[in-house]
Amino acid sequence: MNPRKTLSLALAAGTALSGGLSAHAATAVATVPVEAHAFHQADLPLPAPLVMGWQYEDQNGKHLVALMQSADAKTSRRAAKATGTAAWQGPALYAVSWRLKGARWVAEWALRDGVECPELDAEARFVLPQVTTLDADDDGVAEVYLPYKLLCGGGVDPKTLKVIMRSGEQKLAVRGSTRVILPDQAPAGGDYQLDEALDLPANKPFRRQLMKLWQQTYLEKPGAP
Repeated sequence: MNPRKTLSLALAAGTALSGGLSAHAATAVATVPVEAHAFHQADLPLPAPLVMGWQYEDQNGKHLVALMQSADAKTSRRAAKATGTAAWQGPALYAVSWRLKGARWVAEWALRDGVECPELDAEARFVLPQVTTLDADDDGVAEVYLPYKLLCGGGVDPKTLKVIMRSGEQKLAVRGSTRVILPDQAPAGGDYQLDEALDLPANKPFRRQLMKLWQQTYLEKPGAP
């Protein structure tokens, strides 16, 4: 593995992403936006187009996160070749987090998901306004919360909705579907399932934040103003 160049970015106070809770408020973590060229300068591979990048710092040091989306099968195949993984035959999502160790950025976790339905409408996208970096349990270690939607259908079908929490090797999630509300029709979708680990007392702060983000992202009202 080639040495990773240290990316020189100063953390700016007051640039935190949103994330307060009505009860047991989580601690917002200061973040700094990072553009694609900065990842390339640090020899960090981006297998698909960057849609959001940022740096943050916690008690484990400095971290970089890149969110990427490929909108079609051609871009997904190119991303798969770059990462040595199987190709999605449709839109796909990628997320990678690196942590600074000495003078190197070392990958600490990754996410990959997508859809394959060539004859139907297909979509894979992060819900960027709700992407959040927090310290929900106030232990000095930040968590990254990633809501995203997948569609493999037609018309106004409910979409697959996932809200993923990553912190180092820890991964927790709520998964289900969006709830579609149309005039003069019964709502469709809106089911969800929580990881069993979220029932553990130590994970209650993460459960609250995951469900907060779920509530912010699961409703869809096509055609609404």
